[in-house]
Amino acid sequence: MNKKLIALAVGAALGTPMAAQAGATVYGHGQVEIANYGSDDKGTAVVDNARGRIGVKSTEDLGGGLKALFKVEFKADFADGVAGGKLTDSNGDTVQSDASLTKREMMVGLKGNFGEVQLGRLKTAYKYTGGVKYDPFVATVLEARDGNAMSGKVGVGAIKKAAGHHAFVDDSIAYKNKFGDISLWITYDLDDGGPSSDTGGNALTASVKFSQKNWEVFVATVDDDNDGAPGNGYSATKIGGQFRTGPHKISAQLENADTGAVVNPDIQYIYLDYQFKMGKNIFDVAYGQVDPDGANNDHDWLRLAVIHKFSKKTRAWIGWSNLDSDLPNSDSSVVSVGLRVDI
Repeated sequence: MNKKLIALAVGAALGTPMAAQAGATVYGHGQVEIANYGSDDKGTAVVDNARGRIGVKSTEDLGGGLKALFKVEFKADFADGVAGGKLTDSNGDTVQSDASLTKREMMVGLKGNFGEVQLGRLKTAYKYTGGVKYDPFVATVLEARDGNAMSGKVGVGAIKKAAGHHAFVDDSIAYKNKFGDISLWITYDLDDGGPSSDTGGNALTASVKFSQKNWEVFVATVDDDNDGAPGNGYSATKIGGQFRTGPHKISAQLENADTGAVVNPDIQYIYLDYQFKMGKNIFDVAYGQVDPDGANNDHDWLRLAVIHKFSKKTRAWIGWSNLDSDLPNSDSSVVSVGLRVDI
């Protein structure tokens, strides 16, 4: 079916008039995993893990090399239809949420010879430079973020999760441009709200990437002046790169974070990933190490997995990951089998 016709239907359902324009397209994907956890409290579960999504995007040519941009995207949980997750009542019992879609990126902008300016609820330069772009299993139970090999959910207030490798930042403005082989990306949160309504801080993320045909290197930083856990600010810097040759792809990232904590505030994350493509299969080996400064709770993380691509839009995978922690009773492992279909 023509994507423009689908966009009309989706736009009507989501209440987005822009979707009715001729240039609008709909996109998204659905995903479900069957995961077996190496712990008695989780066992085997059918999960979506925030991967399912649907969105509408459009551009308008304004002439003179200037274009208007529009994008709205929502998360859709294909495992149980509860995109917002399950809620807990006053008795501590799990209850079903009514949310079938929850917000992701929402953006309008302008693009021209000056670069690109975006406004709205935006992606951050920190999360999407290296980071989640280097992990073929991001948003699955096999992912590297959430403290396995990359920072995950950090901070409080409106920027919660987004200072690391999660979520998006509200009330923001971004600037992107490319100067030859160098890409610049800056995201600034004008008013992140802070831990309470009258103590808002501002968060800045920025990245610079140097790219060639088969390789790239980057540096990225985030600085949240008020919302880092436990409320005293959060900052992090990471460097990394990726190299591709023939069927081989190697990715690496070193991340240093200052959580703002009074005791042992610094955490170092190391992420290494190797992919080998053979026909329709991609074999993946990933290693991670997390080292909190001054604390005896280091851990090592390992992932072995394979992706089979039936087509450009349909893939399945099977994989295993294991966390070996210095903390008592903190080791964990998981085996996952999943299917993803793009539109």
